[in-house]
Amino acid sequence: MAYGDTLLWWDALDNRPAYRAQPFTNSVPITDQRGEARSLLLFPPGQTQMFAYFEAVMPRAYAGGGLMLVLCVAASSGVTGGMYWYGSFERHYKDRSLWTDYWGPVRGGYTVAPSVAGAPAYVQIGFEPGATDGIQVGEHFRLRIQMPSSDIPGYLDLYGIELVEL
Repeated sequence: MAYGDTLLWWDALDNRPAYRAQPFTNSVPITDQRGEARSLLLFPPGQTQMFAYFEAVMPRAYAGGGLMLVLCVAASSGVTGGMYWYGSFERHYKDRSLWTDYWGPVRGGYTVAPSVAGAPAYVQIGFEPGATDGIQVGEHFRLRIQMPSSDIPGYLDLYGIELVEL
């Protein structure tokens, strides 16, 4: 693929729990107070250890270079301040147990709050070729997203993630 081409895309309902020992392979869709499916993940204010996990197989079109995550995020009520988001990859291959976490280096990105509450903002997180835990074409992997710090009041929403080749 060429520089800047999209390799994969996840929406919030693709989030999977971190509990591998559970007897299920997919999470229950995120729901709101009425029990209806939502298309976003909510990160409550003040919570710094909340993670979202996404899984995929690296497409055959991947040329093996650097990667960039583009997160579509929003603030439910804040219109000032900024937010940091972090990501890391975990490669799954034959000589590694799936019962143990082997996360690669963590990389981060920052964006300021949009001037309108609920409007989308985009956070870019770059990964040089060695920072993706060595994921190869055709290999299964996990992506972990964390929102560890923000000075924006209210909930922060994660709508979707694009994986772009650099």
